[in-house]
Amino acid sequence: HMSWRNLQWITLADNIGFVSTRHMTLPILVELDDRRIALFWSTRDRENRSYIFGANATLDSGLLEIDWKSVYLALAPGDDGTFDCDGVSCSDVRLDQAGNLELFYFGWQRLPSSHWLNGIGVAKGPIGSRLTRMSAGPLLARDMLDQYSVAYPFISRFNEKEMLYSSYTRFADPRTTTSFNYVVKKAEIELSSERLENRIELNIEEVNGSSAYSRPTVFSYGEKEVLLCSVRGSHYKIRGWIQKSARWVRAPYLDGNSLRGPMSQDATCYQFPFVSDGNCFILYNGDRSEEHTSELQSLAYL
Repeated sequence: HMSWRNLQWITLADNIGFVSTRHMTLPILVELDDRRIALFWSTRDRENRSYIFGANATLDSGLLEIDWKSVYLALAPGDDGTFDCDGVSCSDVRLDQAGNLELFYFGWQRLPSSHWLNGIGVAKGPIGSRLTRMSAGPLLARDMLDQYSVAYPFISRFNEKEMLYSSYTRFADPRTTTSFNYVVKKAEIELSSERLENRIELNIEEVNGSSAYSRPTVFSYGEKEVLLCSVRGSHYKIRGWIQKSARWVRAPYLDGNSLRGPMSQDATCYQFPFVSDGNCFILYNGDRSEEHTSELQSLAYL
């Protein structure tokens, strides 16, 4: 088995409007044609509110080039009182039959305790334009099945009516404690009726010493279905599994250990896998602790 290999490090350009932080988190993309892609990421303002930006880019022989002049605001925090009024973070994207974008995101509302409540939303629109929410309310939020919080929606590449997401089974602030827990669930998604049904927890082989399985993503590697998660221990680390019948079995050769380096010393996380021209790639975030930044890196699996 081969391991993930770094291809490039991408730092947010300095002239992106009002954005004051160096965050370029949760990168996602959708391929268009002739090597063109639509790229999206989340970044924060001075009040720590998160926005979703988009840009035109090209992917050629594993090299990702962003047209910084094309950057635009795709989605801003919602109106006061809505589930996403304090921030929105992108999580997945696809094209509908008309060629318009469907962007899956999670948003949050701050609580007086400095914690927050997440919900999952969907926004739509033409490529290159401000997106429109399907609803001011969430597609999925807290209820009797998901009692604390939900985040990181991802549409299965094997079944477009199946969505993976992280469900918080014990909530705490991950910046100050490790006393929290997220599990991965899947649900049947029906956007026409704006419903999620048959939510069940995935049967995933545990990683020792880890408390949170976030950012679930799936892709095809050869004839195998692969699950990657950003797993929290002392830091976030990318961990891999392959599917065997109804169980996801650990596959350490798919882990992101080879990604640690000068530009991502403490954490590797928020991976977004995709297959292009028969090659497996991931976008992911690294963390340079001395600057508290979270920036974008593009990788290939060879």
